[in-house]
Amino acid sequence: MTDRDEASKPTIEIKAFETLELGAPIDLLVTCHGYESRSTAHLGMTMGDVNRRISFGFDFPSEDDESFGRISVARDKLMDAGFEVYVLDDEGVERRLRNELAALPSDRNVRVVADISSMNRGRIASIILACSSASFALCDLDLVYFPSSFGSHKHDYEPLESFGPIHNDLAGWPEDPDFPLALIIGLGTEPGRADGVLESLEPSVVSLFESFGGEDGYPEEILKENQRVIGVVGRPTNYPLRDPLQTYLLISAAVDRLSEHSRVVIVPMGPKIFCALTVAVALTHGGDIGVWKASAGRGVNPIDVKEYGPPVITRLKFVPIIGM
Repeated sequence: MTDRDEASKPTIEIKAFETLELGAPIDLLVTCHGYESRSTAHLGMTMGDVNRRISFGFDFPSEDDESFGRISVARDKLMDAGFEVYVLDDEGVERRLRNELAALPSDRNVRVVADISSMNRGRIASIILACSSASFALCDLDLVYFPSSFGSHKHDYEPLESFGPIHNDLAGWPEDPDFPLALIIGLGTEPGRADGVLESLEPSVVSLFESFGGEDGYPEEILKENQRVIGVVGRPTNYPLRDPLQTYLLISAAVDRLSEHSRVVIVPMGPKIFCALTVAVALTHGGDIGVWKASAGRGVNPIDVKEYGPPVITRLKFVPIIGM
């Protein structure tokens, strides 16, 4: 790692909560809404004082799609709750996020809350990167994630159409591109998706991660839809869905071990909180760790995903780099 990479590594402190802290006001509340019912589940949470509320929609599907009625209902609920609602593509979301953060006071600690449940992985990366690079005395980013119910989250086969870095800053190109590739895959329920990732990258080493602690039915489904890659690689590392600190430590330990002799790329399928934690790990390891997406893109089936149980809440505390 170069001196530049070492200097650019932010310090991120991770903490988990059962409920949102009510003592400090929220400077900015950010959500994404769409065809999933869980995209407005946060409206039932007690949040205390919130200075500004914004929610981003997606520029798809079209108004002709049968799911658009659910999107309209979500927008109405959000506007009634005091949100400003924007419909933007991913690049527009990042520009808006950075403008919103730039408008916050830079001479005091800032608190941002983001419900990532219905964000795509690129938007999750954008808000973490924006908070990590903003010029605040300190920045607390509280991530809220509502796990999906098993019955509402079943996938049919969808071809892999969008594959690559979830953000340009997370491509993960090391100084020595001839390093062998080590791949970390977070397993989800998408049929054959992990197989496609493995075939596309042809890594030298593979490590699998599988969540536990969600609704009954997921472990069997994950095993069924990933049996080929598990048969080739071996049993996954199990991480606790509702213990984000322990999950962060497991990911970080795997990256430490693999990055000694390899270029590491992480493909975080499965729960969105796993994706957020992989982004945090990548940031604290400098610019060499890649975080990539593997999705159906705009060809995704607009499933009405519903929440299961209380949210998982994780705080990323960004400590400014002294002298930067």
